[in-house]
Amino acid sequence: MKNFISDEEFISICNNAVSMASACSIIGLQFSTFKRRALKLNCYNTNQSGKGINKKFAHRYELEDIIDGKYPQYQSNKLRKRLLKDGLKQNQCE
Repeated sequence: MKNFISDEEFISICNNAVSMASACSIIGLQFSTFKRRALKLNCYNTNQSGKGINKKFAHRYELEDIIDGKYPQYQSNKLRKRLLKDGLKQNQCE
């Protein structure tokens, strides 16, 4: 998680994310803090209950970013399942 993110980067993430919840997760803030800053920067775009979002892939992060530690909140069990699904790990005792 970054201690400080510039206004330009914050706005860019908001504008490019599939939802505000996704943007909040990428930035790593509590949602109330995220929303307050997004409203201040006029980049808070609501998407009523995720209509039009393919939720199956809405929060899919790049594997390289996960491994590089960009998302420290990413659960190790989810990473293990992802590696198995992508064929990068075999389902066997280690």
